[in-house]
Amino acid sequence: MDPLKSIVELLKNEHIVIIDPHVHHTTLKTLHMRTLLFYNLYNTLAAVF
Repeated sequence: MDPLKSIVELLKNEHIVIIDPHVHHTTLKTLHMRTLLFYNLYNTLAAVF
């Protein structure tokens, strides 16, 4: 499986969780930080390839 594709899937899944209003606020913040992390990772990979 293409690593870029799996990262995009992860981002999509994280985003779905983030926009879910039932998620607890602190979980929301943690997921947001993780999404930023994945986003930065994605940009780094995109720059490399």
